[in-house]
Amino acid sequence: MQTYAVFIGLSAERGALILGFSNGASFAGRVILGLISDYFSNAKVLLVCAWFTAFAVLVLWSISHSFGVLLLMGLTYGFFIGGYISLVPVAVAQSFGAKQMASTMGLMFTAAGLAMFGGAPLAGFLLDVTQPNTSYLPVILASGLAVTLGALCVSIWAYLDWKVKRAQLVKDK
Repeated sequence: MQTYAVFIGLSAERGALILGFSNGASFAGRVILGLISDYFSNAKVLLVCAWFTAFAVLVLWSISHSFGVLLLMGLTYGFFIGGYISLVPVAVAQSFGAKQMASTMGLMFTAAGLAMFGGAPLAGFLLDVTQPNTSYLPVILASGLAVTLGALCVSIWAYLDWKVKRAQLVKDK
């Protein structure tokens, strides 16, 4: 975020400030969205987190050409990714059971790790191929597509989880 802030003409200090606020919003999201999930299903809150994270990356980042909009993007992303991070283990435990939690989380973190491992080199490559008129748009689109794909996966999981729970309710009647 700091590198992008400098790219759009902000100082490195303002970029660091935005990153700090984004991290603070992540902390707030973990707590607030965790509390909200006590009153609504974890799957629903996780779904909201996934789609707002995708919105922040794909839409807000693509229009972030000033301090205010980039700050809004950082706060939105931070808040909802914080909720996402804190709710995934709970949702996995509820859907797959405590016995399956370690293997399921291991698979999820492996997939996420592969994406993180390849994300930075891909971003560097995309920035390099736009030389001499460097553009972050390909990076934003690739990142946005990845996060949107993740939100779509969460949507499918939430739907299937709802279907299983609904079938169980009908069976129990």
